[in-house]
Amino acid sequence: MDNNQSSVGLTPRDNSDKYGVFVNPFVDEGFKIIFGQEEHKDILINVLNIIFADEVVFKDITYIDKEIPRGLQSKRGIVFDLLCETDKGEKVLVEMQNKRQSFFEQRAAYYIASALARQGKAGDEWHYDIKRVYGVFFLNFNLPGRTPRLRVDLEKRDRHTGEVFDDYMRMTYIMFPQMKYKSIDECKDNFERIIFILKNMKTMDYIPGKEHLPIIEKLEKAARLGVLTEGERLAYDRAVDAYRVEQDAWQTAIEEGREEGREIGREIGREEGREEGREIGREEGRQQEKLEMARKLKALGVTIKDIISASGLSETVVISL
Repeated sequence: MDNNQSSVGLTPRDNSDKYGVFVNPFVDEGFKIIFGQEEHKDILINVLNIIFADEVVFKDITYIDKEIPRGLQSKRGIVFDLLCETDKGEKVLVEMQNKRQSFFEQRAAYYIASALARQGKAGDEWHYDIKRVYGVFFLNFNLPGRTPRLRVDLEKRDRHTGEVFDDYMRMTYIMFPQMKYKSIDECKDNFERIIFILKNMKTMDYIPGKEHLPIIEKLEKAARLGVLTEGERLAYDRAVDAYRVEQDAWQTAIEEGREEGREIGREIGREEGREEGREIGREEGRQQEKLEMARKLKALGVTIKDIISASGLSETVVISL
């Protein structure tokens, strides 16, 4: 790596999703180009091994039908971003979710349960010998109502002992907003490095980290817009356009909500101001009534002490009348 690379690789070129150097993994087609092609499956294998380091080693995967048939749902099938099978028969589903959803945790649990149920076989000879299902959920938002963390790992454990109850389900949420490093040099391990790259690659001139992650070289080649076929580029451009429209609509909704909130706040402020003005007026009126009463009592020859007692005014004010 030369000095020029180190100075530009981590600096965003611009905000373009469509005409950068690399595809945007937050766009459906960009995610598919990086992780969903047979000739690039070693990229996904490496990323999975980084995510689940010291827990399991993925040696091979096979891309399988991403749609669970309609027979398991009332109206339509479920389509995953990626659904794979390991050489051990375990299932791995991978989702990239760009837009915030209030019930994403429930949907993720439903996905895992559906992938487990799909393993069922007819007949009396099958004894529920289900294989583990891994769920990897890349989120471009923080899970609503949860303490924001870069990653959250879930599995079934005994509440009293902390012991893993069974290993059929494993769910990992990765929240990109919590990757706040400005340079890959700040990353402490390969997991942080790969998340940093995925978050920032759409604005990079080159992808750093080859000295730590040899797979980066293949990722850099696979994700370059310049190597896409005409059909792939057309599909990607259309996906980017849809992505931008969705982002614009989402941002517009947020801004409209904020403006509505500000207007409500201004109206509340105006009403509070009017009420405060009315209260000041009422208080001034009460003060004038006290002064008028004190003047009349004083004219009748009532003692200063009794006037103070009756009006609530100070001795200085009563004497000055």
